[in-house]
Amino acid sequence: MYEADLVQANRMIEELRRDWKDHHPFIAYLDKNCFQDEEHRRMWMKAYRIDPYYASMDTNNFVKSWHNHLKHGLLRRHHKVRADRVVYLLSHTVVEYFRKEEFRNYIQAGHKTKGQVMDILRQREVQAMAMEDIKNRVRKVDGELCILSFTNPDLFYKVFVNAQDTVTGCDCPYFLRLQRICKHILLAYRVYEAELLLPLQPVFRYAPRRPDAEPLAIEYDDALLDMAHATV
Repeated sequence: MYEADLVQANRMIEELRRDWKDHHPFIAYLDKNCFQDEEHRRMWMKAYRIDPYYASMDTNNFVKSWHNHLKHGLLRRHHKVRADRVVYLLSHTVVEYFRKEEFRNYIQAGHKTKGQVMDILRQREVQAMAMEDIKNRVRKVDGELCILSFTNPDLFYKVFVNAQDTVTGCDCPYFLRLQRICKHILLAYRVYEAELLLPLQPVFRYAPRRPDAEPLAIEYDDALLDMAHATV
């Protein structure tokens, strides 16, 4: 269900129950597998996936992709692999693989997904704008950052900042739908970069960061840097 408002989503469920009340087996199946409790609803209702950074993942394709890489790339299509071999691969090869991928993502090297390409293009578009034009679009109203829409001259979007001066999101449709960095966040950062922090999360990974920002979650030693450069 793509309804983002939880109250409206629950109302739609009740309407479905009412409209299909004569189809008892069908409603019983939905109640058992989908409507039973909040835990079941979290698995398929968009209203429960507004805030998390994985909100744009509507299917299990990421899991399937990783499973395919594990079978064909790491296990070499071998069947009936011993348990100790799998444990060794997970603790050595897989950890090293993800560390390299994390570093490649950080330096923006190698193959990129469509979302990552869009992040970079948006960042370049904002960087090409004149600072005077950017400041004309950014307002601070009652302590809140308001950014003028690029498509509607009468509409402002809010960029949310928490108590630690870290940007947490924007109420524009692009951010709410994809949970990826938008131009409004980048504009706010350009004007108030001395005051704001952009967290290092998948949704913000390709955004500029303050020089005194928190260190990366992974520390890259010299050996890892050499290994990453060798694979780029």
